[in-house]
Amino acid sequence: MSNQIFCVKCGCKVSSDAEVCPQCGDFLQPHKMAQKARSISTQREPSTDETLEPSQESVETGAQSTAAKTPSQVVLLTPETTRGLSTPRFIAVLSTVLVLGLAIAIGLINRSTKVVEVPRTIERVVLVPEKTDPMSHQGVVVETTPMPRRSDTPIQTQAPTSNNIASRDHSEQPKSQEQKRAVQPRTEPQSIATPAQPTNLIWNGDFSQGNVGFVSSVNYVSPDYNCLWHDGYTIAPVWNNPVLHRLITPGEYSAPEKQTGNEQVLYMNIDGTESKLIWAAEVACDPQTNYDLSFWTICLSGEPYVLEYQFVVNGEKGPVQSGGFGSFKKVTMRWNSGSNTMARVAIMRMPRAHYYGGVSAFANITMIRAD
Repeated sequence: MSNQIFCVKCGCKVSSDAEVCPQCGDFLQPHKMAQKARSISTQREPSTDETLEPSQESVETGAQSTAAKTPSQVVLLTPETTRGLSTPRFIAVLSTVLVLGLAIAIGLINRSTKVVEVPRTIERVVLVPEKTDPMSHQGVVVETTPMPRRSDTPIQTQAPTSNNIASRDHSEQPKSQEQKRAVQPRTEPQSIATPAQPTNLIWNGDFSQGNVGFVSSVNYVSPDYNCLWHDGYTIAPVWNNPVLHRLITPGEYSAPEKQTGNEQVLYMNIDGTESKLIWAAEVACDPQTNYDLSFWTICLSGEPYVLEYQFVVNGEKGPVQSGGFGSFKKVTMRWNSGSNTMARVAIMRMPRAHYYGGVSAFANITMIRAD
């Protein structure tokens, strides 16, 4: 008996030791391996002139056959009998089955294991140094985000330090006054000490209230264009708005001392050769007290018209002093009240030979305690 092998693609007979079909070039190794897994027997030798054709009747698909009843029995390898062995599809199917089985086994293992996740928490921790000034200490803000852990893994916590730790999530622990304060250092606004301004006892000495609080021997006129062409006085913040005398060199000639920004100036055209009262007012004072009196003045008509002035307080005369020309000049006097509790303060223009006195300005009349 001999084994006969036929190509499963073209059906031609090939030798048992052949690797490739000589007719179609198909590889025969898988078919030979399948043939070795079976026991093949035939009862008669076919003649050389007999052509064996593959037939469904002569195929044995099981192990060695013991019930062969046909005159000759030949084992054939056909696509039907070797479909799962001759193509890579068998390997792919086997791999798929193995992968599915492995996945099912892993799923059963995971279901039998209980995993407890630690919830993700975010804590804000404020570190405040001990025994420090709560207004000047500097704290540290630490934000932590722990990753989820399994229940069988111990969670490590940092040991408490000497610093006071305050967490907003630990509401059961009362917070101290220092822990409630802001973390960032706070700086208090620094105030620059300025010397206190001395109190002026003369009300409306800066003429901010207008033509009130004093008397004069010269007539008052409302501030208007060229209003001081004749003898008189007016009160205005500046000289040239409007121009009070059209022959005077334009300029503001505003008050030299400005504390409130509301200061005004008394502008006056003084005629005559005799002494004249420029300004006078009554001021309350303390007995046995020294007071410093002053005012600023400037001549606007020219140097020949510069006037001389004198303070007179309760009949006591101060030194005669000339006014400024081109800029304001300060006229001063120190006076002791003695037993007086009221001072009548007057500013006098001294007599002069020229009849036309010209235009002058007066500002910032003050009486200040000298002690």
